[in-house]
Amino acid sequence: MGHLRGYKDLSESTNVDLGVSYARGHSPLGPALLYSSNGVDATIRWKPLRRSIYNSFVSRSEFIWGPPGPAYAGRCKPFGFYVSADYQLARRWFFGARFDQSQRNDNTALQDTGGL
Repeated sequence: MGHLRGYKDLSESTNVDLGVSYARGHSPLGPALLYSSNGVDATIRWKPLRRSIYNSFVSRSEFIWGPPGPAYAGRCKPFGFYVSADYQLARRWFFGARFDQSQRNDNTALQDTGGL
């Protein structure tokens, strides 16, 4: 497994964090099969310097997919993601939401979906 991450300040109160991931290991479909997955993620943060204990915003997302290797000829290409956002209204008041969806490794027609 590996993860490469980059960070950039966009202004005094805003920054962005981008990353890519790669993982490889044995597949649950058979011990002789190797499986790999790729992913990208992003985080945006806003926190004004003068009102940092009262207001802030954080948004995160991640996308993961598994391209089939030669041993997976004719099999599915699973994909999953999540997107979330949190906003601080006051010192101890936060509002947040998240949505996620993922496909099953052995059958992409089956999906798990959730959110609030």
